[in-house]
Amino acid sequence: MLYACTSSPPSKEPGPDITKTALDRAEAIAASIALPKIPSTRIDLVEFSGKAPDEEGSHDFREDIEKAIAALVAQGGGTLFFPHTRGKNAWVKQVETYRVKGPIHLKSNIRLAFDPNLRLYFEFDPASYMLPGGTLRRYEGTTMFSFSPLIYAFDEKNIAIVQEKGAGVPAKIDGDGMRWQRWAVEQDGKRRSRGLKPSYEAIRDVNHRDTPLKDRIFTDVNTDVFRPQLISFFMCENILMDGVQMENSPFWMVHPVFSKNMVFRNLIFDGPVVNNDGFDPESSSHVLIENIIFNNHDDNVAIKAGRDKEGRDGVQVAGTLLQDIDNEYIKDGRLGGPTTHVVVRNCTFRGHHAVAIGSEMSGGAHTVFIYDNVGPQQVKNALYLKSSRKRGGTIQDIYMFNNRLNYVESVVALLPNYDGDQESPFIPTFKNVWVINTQVKTSNHGIRIKGWPGKPIAGVTLTHVSIDSVRKEEHLSIQNVKDLTLDRVVIEGKAYDQVINQVDSTALPEKSM
Repeated sequence: MLYACTSSPPSKEPGPDITKTALDRAEAIAASIALPKIPSTRIDLVEFSGKAPDEEGSHDFREDIEKAIAALVAQGGGTLFFPHTRGKNAWVKQVETYRVKGPIHLKSNIRLAFDPNLRLYFEFDPASYMLPGGTLRRYEGTTMFSFSPLIYAFDEKNIAIVQEKGAGVPAKIDGDGMRWQRWAVEQDGKRRSRGLKPSYEAIRDVNHRDTPLKDRIFTDVNTDVFRPQLISFFMCENILMDGVQMENSPFWMVHPVFSKNMVFRNLIFDGPVVNNDGFDPESSSHVLIENIIFNNHDDNVAIKAGRDKEGRDGVQVAGTLLQDIDNEYIKDGRLGGPTTHVVVRNCTFRGHHAVAIGSEMSGGAHTVFIYDNVGPQQVKNALYLKSSRKRGGTIQDIYMFNNRLNYVESVVALLPNYDGDQESPFIPTFKNVWVINTQVKTSNHGIRIKGWPGKPIAGVTLTHVSIDSVRKEEHLSIQNVKDLTLDRVVIEGKAYDQVINQVDSTALPEKSM
């Protein structure tokens, strides 16, 4: 074992009281989130456009959708309804496609509502998603102007994307992501052949140089290879997504940024494309994620808060559309902030990490509750906190309880060395983490908690945690921790009841990427 210094077993009964307190706090956060209020005005897209969807997606509905949204906005808002041509009660009902080439930008007080057995298909065509001047978005923790997310809203309130009640398979939002992935690989290959850095490295340089936002313009379709998110809400409030399925996204799937009061429930993710995270709430607050079925190539839930210099200090917004906006995430002319008050409950995880915090978390994350979830197949880490010395930031007050998983790489992985950097000065802080009443059948690595010398991971409690079998490594891989409490932790039948304080100035945490 890597740890050497232990004290006597815990003297208190930590389980029930902590769980009840955490549950009460989580339920209070969920109850505080107001659902959007949408006016009763309603437009039927087929009646409005004079076009009908079909199995092949013969018509491009983008212009009709734009006109319909504008008509609703002129009346104060309302619902844009996407009907199936055979109605709600037909037994034989093929999936019909509303094809669009280009993004849909939503406005305040707008609700998109879909019949079952429909597909909203965003056809691949990079030029159609590059609007004049670019669209304000965050890409891997760095804010810039570039390709528009496929569904997008900026500085708007009261927005809903839902499926109408009725029998049938969930309506699908399809981002044509496989074609975007091939395009990105080809275009970055062309950049390399010209002696240029890949786009993702170029945008990191912009971040590290503290380039003002007004100069972060990446609008060359052939050179700036920044795949768009499927859905992004930027600086929005009162959001609801309910009942639809998302698949084949070009990049991250649902990405709220600098937003608050959001409910995402009763959704399905099918994300086979590289970097198809499910949810990435970033620099946002009061987020409820519940009753979701995940199947993602990348993280199921990844809580983020900006990257490196921008995440720590914000980005300068003078000279942009943000300079005159009064918003809690803009302070002293800089845009940034943490992610807080997130609830993840009653979800089914499959794919990469179940819940990750980081790695773009330089702005910090706190007050996160993860409970009553299951992982019937396989995920990597059940709870994964990740950062690096380049990023800094603080992750604290994380509560994970009442979860059941089948097969994981690690039950808990608190690893603040994501990229292997050992020289940068911004050592992240991980503290105050509770994992309670969590059962796992099989794990490769058990529990891994590996802090940095000079800044140990502090205040971690694991209670009533069981792992039936561990395949590869030792049960506990621990270094540079303070006040790690193990209470009724049982791994392959062996009980661990102790408080661990282990600090080793020569032990560096392993690279965890």
